[in-house]
Amino acid sequence: MSRINQLYYADMAGLILMRKLKPRRKATFTREMATVGEMKANGKRCPRLQLLSVPDILEGRRFELPDAPAGCGSRQTQLSLPAEGSPCP
Repeated sequence: MSRINQLYYADMAGLILMRKLKPRRKATFTREMATVGEMKANGKRCPRLQLLSVPDILEGRRFELPDAPAGCGSRQTQLSLPAEGSPCP
């Protein structure tokens, strides 16, 4: 996993899994993600490689991202869903 940064020259990467990991596998991923390190942007430190599961996202967790400089928009966009029974746009 630590080669992701080297192969694609990414500052950060996020992995989304369908299911939560079992404790042993999560410990392995956590150890690997720590080897990639952190990045500092706009005075905030964030892990370079992060992991979330779909259940985590549905519970409201988000990737840790540095704040955008003033005037550059917002961080993560939250999409509004159409009301039940209404047609999709």
